[in-house]
Amino acid sequence: MKVKNRAICSAFFAYILLSTTAFACDVPDSVMSYRPSKKLVRVKMRETSKGLMPERLPAFDVSLKDLRRSPGRDAVPCGELGSIKVQIDWPASNLYRLNEVGFYFRIVDAVNPVDIFGAGPVVGKIEGNSMQLIFVFDDEEPKRREPWNLTVEAFAVNAMMEIGPAVRFQLKSDD
Repeated sequence: MKVKNRAICSAFFAYILLSTTAFACDVPDSVMSYRPSKKLVRVKMRETSKGLMPERLPAFDVSLKDLRRSPGRDAVPCGELGSIKVQIDWPASNLYRLNEVGFYFRIVDAVNPVDIFGAGPVVGKIEGNSMQLIFVFDDEEPKRREPWNLTVEAFAVNAMMEIGPAVRFQLKSDD
């Protein structure tokens, strides 16, 4: 009976150990796909000296808050993952609110850019007129990679798929 109980306990602990290791790398991004409202959307209009004019998506401030390259597969569980934290500061004077737009990101100056941002517009956590986005990506092993000095373009998109002006920022790493 003791052998049977030990076998059951061992199997249970092995299951717990293996399942937590298997799910340890299931790291959620703080980014979600942008889904425009399905309701009828009206063009936002601004009063000017020439009458009503359609409001355009504005330029905004974007800044890199954190960049973490992978420590390596053997260093820690999920060691092949890196992360980038970006903050968008939206102008309060614009008629479009931050929760009404999504953002595209793309690397513009690399021959074979790493797939960090994906292809579609995304949104993140909003606090006031700021949005935080954390992108998690598969990174190269530390001994095989080169430092980054990448130019990234970001631009806003609204429910009518109007695209705003591109804003650029740098992704730089020392390793």
